[in-house]
Amino acid sequence: MFDLNPLNNSNAWWQHVLMLVGAGILGYIIGYRSRRGTIAELEEELAGLDEQLDDCQKSQKNVAPPEGPAVTVPPVAAEAEQPAPLPVMEVPAVVAPEPMDTIVAPVADLPAAPLKHDNLKIVEGIGPKIEQLLNKEGIITFRHLSEATNERLVDILRAGGSRFHMHDPESWPQQAELAADCKWDELKARQEALNKGRQS
Repeated sequence: MFDLNPLNNSNAWWQHVLMLVGAGILGYIIGYRSRRGTIAELEEELAGLDEQLDDCQKSQKNVAPPEGPAVTVPPVAAEAEQPAPLPVMEVPAVVAPEPMDTIVAPVADLPAAPLKHDNLKIVEGIGPKIEQLLNKEGIITFRHLSEATNERLVDILRAGGSRFHMHDPESWPQQAELAADCKWDELKARQEALNKGRQS
């Protein structure tokens, strides 16, 4: 019978080579078929995300105040009858005027308008957790991030814990400045030159 024992057959090397080649071809076919479906799914998802990104960038560029129908006021006829003025009765003022400093509230006591939070995750190298750390430290807009020093950003990351020590915030202020100025094409070109948020 056919025996694959190399000790019994001195010319068994070709049998081993044949088994290895067969196993390699079979493994390649199985891997190719399983990867082909995964690649197609990932390419489809990537195309959808690219469309969403383009729509988002277009909507940020094309933001304009809403236009409503023009309101026209009909002209007032000069010959229209004017109602008789009501008689005004004069009343003497009894209230003493208050000093000016008690009427005007200090600027510090006036309520401040809430700032709009920017999506800091647009900056390459910032994820949801780092965005939360920055927001806790008062960095909530691209302008705040562009004005932050590298030392302050490193201190914020160190205070966040050891899992944030690997991040390099050196390029974040430059990216944030481009985003604050709505220079999206320059930001995209800058981010393509970076490697996971780090200078190449």
